[in-house]
Amino acid sequence: MRRRLAFVAAGCACLAWLLWVGGAPRVAAQGAVPPAARQPLLKLLPDAAAIGAAPIGQTVFYGENLFEYINGGAEAYHRYDFVALAHQKYRLGEVELTVDIYDMKNALNAFGIYASERAPTYNFIPIGAEGYLNDPVLNFVQGSWYVKLSAFGKGGKTAAVLEGAARSVSAKIGSGKALPAVFALFPATDRAPRSERFVRRSPLGHDYLAPMFQVDYALAGRKVTLALSDAGSVRDAAARAKTLEAHFAKAGKVGAAAALAPGAFRGSSRYDGDVVWAAKGRYVALLIGAAQGGDELFVRLLAALPRQ
Repeated sequence: MRRRLAFVAAGCACLAWLLWVGGAPRVAAQGAVPPAARQPLLKLLPDAAAIGAAPIGQTVFYGENLFEYINGGAEAYHRYDFVALAHQKYRLGEVELTVDIYDMKNALNAFGIYASERAPTYNFIPIGAEGYLNDPVLNFVQGSWYVKLSAFGKGGKTAAVLEGAARSVSAKIGSGKALPAVFALFPATDRAPRSERFVRRSPLGHDYLAPMFQVDYALAGRKVTLALSDAGSVRDAAARAKTLEAHFAKAGKVGAAAALAPGAFRGSSRYDGDVVWAAKGRYVALLIGAAQGGDELFVRLLAALPRQ
């Protein structure tokens, strides 16, 4: 009888412990991010004293376990080769500040995930390569880092707190205050503001066109998109253009558009819409959508591309 009671008591104690652990806050395991990845992130966090703040707790790191922090949104970051995140909170009087610095491995990845989350109507400010302040949030991209800050408190002082902390991080990063150079190849006329995008995987639903740079344009009241599929070499660009031709021949219709450029094609399908494309150098240039002046815009993009 005593043994049975002891067994039941031990079982209850074990169950209580499990319930307590299950209800405890989830904290990212520090081992999820190796020290070599943590150190660069730590160096970029704002100095608490310099921004008049006191840190709240220790810095928390996330790697493969990013879903523990942004459940439902982590996969988008992993598609851009996310490396690690440093998450730190601060207290400035009545304001609580959160600083998240994402290591995205390189500048293209950082810009890609940043651009996927910004809208052209945001309040853009001159910081990093590009950034915006929509109180209580300030996000910017610079080099291989995507920096996201948020602040909550009384007295309407959060904007100043956000900008002060953001500029501290930007100064520590130093370089990388320009958009990817490839966007200079796109025509400036009629370009929709803040519409540049970098799609690392499966652009337009086609894996073989990755990675791709995209920019939107407003022509005669209609939106069209110019795009560059970066194949990495002349031979691979030609192969991508051929694959695209075969796709439209099967899914819709396709025909030569030699009047635009040698080797250019025009295709359409129920799912892809209207597309014009041609290979030049390492790129396949595309015009997605139809509008008056679109063909001329496409030709200007092609003319700007290097032959190798």
